[in-house]
Amino acid sequence: MNDRNRLESFFGPLNRRLSEAAETHRRRLEQFFLELKPRLDAARWLEAEMDRRFAPKFNVLDLVQPDELRLSGIIAGLLEPKGRHGQGALFLRCLLDKLQFDFDGDHEELRRSRVTIESTNEDQSRLDIKVEIGHRHCLAIENKPWAEDQTNQVRDYLKALEKYKSHLLIYLSGNGKGPSEDSLGKADRERLAEQLAGGQRRFAVVPYRAADLDDEFNEFRLGFSLVDWLAECRMKCDADKLSWFLRDVEDYCKHRFGGKPMTTAEHTAIKDFVLSDDSNWETALAVFNALPEIKREVCEPFLEKLQEKVLGRLRSDNLLVGARGDYAYKKGAAPYVCIYSGRWRPYSGGKRASICLCADYAGPNQWYISVRAPIYTSDMGDADKDRWKKIRKRLYDKLGRGDGQASNVSDMWYKGIQGEYRNWDPLIPAIYQELQQEEGGEIMRYFVEKFVEIAKVAVPIIDSLEVDPSS
Repeated sequence: MNDRNRLESFFGPLNRRLSEAAETHRRRLEQFFLELKPRLDAARWLEAEMDRRFAPKFNVLDLVQPDELRLSGIIAGLLEPKGRHGQGALFLRCLLDKLQFDFDGDHEELRRSRVTIESTNEDQSRLDIKVEIGHRHCLAIENKPWAEDQTNQVRDYLKALEKYKSHLLIYLSGNGKGPSEDSLGKADRERLAEQLAGGQRRFAVVPYRAADLDDEFNEFRLGFSLVDWLAECRMKCDADKLSWFLRDVEDYCKHRFGGKPMTTAEHTAIKDFVLSDDSNWETALAVFNALPEIKREVCEPFLEKLQEKVLGRLRSDNLLVGARGDYAYKKGAAPYVCIYSGRWRPYSGGKRASICLCADYAGPNQWYISVRAPIYTSDMGDADKDRWKKIRKRLYDKLGRGDGQASNVSDMWYKGIQGEYRNWDPLIPAIYQELQQEEGGEIMRYFVEKFVEIAKVAVPIIDSLEVDPSS
């Protein structure tokens, strides 16, 4: 037998077995979804009836669309013992207990606690929420639902709190991550870790919603979330009117900060079906493991195509001449599309101002559009800093305040995408279909129009102050 025949005799049966295995797997997937669909249809019908009769999905916060400052106001209002909620120090005590905060005073001292928003420290830095319990104890919260940190921001806050006998700084994080290296360096983390090992917790990370993360902040990340605290406050509250509000805030945080686009009825139907049989679980697990890569394979070319269309529109209007684009959808990084002009002056590392469509680290959801300075304004010289203050003011004059002034000083202006296109997770099949079309579809047109609408206003403003004299 020659070599070719030996290879055919070996690979022929192997290929047949592989094909048979692939066909068996395909049939199992088809049967899995075929049996699951009627269960989901029934659950969704029941959910629709519940919506019609009781409106459980209605949430007043969806109408208000709170920005960072408003979210801080809600949290501070609940912590205020003399607040209009009428519950005294109940919610504050609940949080202190969950934090195991070192407080040796009595209940009356707790009732006299002073809660302030945007509190100015001696070094002129400003804490989002400060709870002063007498003159000896302080609980501070740095609220970071979306924005990033300024240089040495958390480090400076910790230093400002050292005047209290006991203090704790909570880094309330939208995605569950800790502060950046620029905000809290390695040496600072090591010092905090030593204090923690000695029984003194001076810093902690609390996510808006429970997050499964594994990084250098593991020892500082507490075992509860803002949502957990809100739920406990709701259960301990006797006032029905307040309980409904707390539930709305709780549900808003669940869905706004990484919540799954799935109803309770859908979840129950899927759980019962998947756990009813070992093979169902194996199939579900295979689908689950494949989804992140499938999502990337759909979103990455979509972002690239979106970028090309945005640049084409802007160049046709003689904007961003010589512009370069950038986009990314990488594991562990927030998806984004950024454009910037080669005419704008370069800063350290060759960085220039940019206009960006960005999403949360959790994936292609919670999209927002921002106009960004090339570096933190705190790292700029006086002349550069003055120019960017003027740019921010002009952006506010032309575009309104957007979602408020971000504490990330590289964001001059930002606005979250609202409605059905905010979260791409349930839209992946529709986005995939649009990729097969030369001009894209409704989703592509929506984001191109939104991006171009902002860019047409922002580009002339940046041009007026940031054109590189040497270009």
